Amino acid sequence: MRVPAHSVCTAIRDDIVSGAHPPGSRLTEELLARRYGVSRVPVREALRTLESEGFVVTRRHAGACVAEPTAREAADLLEMRTLLEPLGAARAAERRSEAHLKVLRGLVRLGQERARRGEAEDLRALGGWFHETLAQASGSPGLIALLTQLRHK
Repeated sequence: MRVPAHSVCTAIRDDIVSGAHPPGSRLTEELLARRYGVSRVPVREALRTLESEGFVVTRRHAGACVAEPTAREAADLLEMRTLLEPLGAARAAERRSEAHLKVLRGLVRLGQERARRGEAEDLRALGGWFHETLAQASGSPGLIALLTQLRHK
């Protein structure tokens, strides 16, 4: 798959979140560059960014590896989402546009269709788009940024 150099970080992050790169697995620049069709430079930059975001750790003698969150860290992230998502939904209910409603309804319909047909592989992405659209509808840039960051961890 060829990915634009500026999108390498997003592609690697998405693959980590989806499980394509499982926790603890090594992330070598050479293999990632080949996988995404880019040189090693954007991969190196992406790995630094992902390390600062907590998705990647650098281990002595092993290089970059996918971070392995503890049960406590996972519980903390879930608790933060549980507290912030209702606030985002409440603000979205007050501030949403007709365009937001149209997209949200379409995503729900599409998700229901896929679930009925047993096509579960798309449901995670549809759920992500739903939550992203709901956050956008809140009209609160700070809340949008926090929810997006939490959802990507």
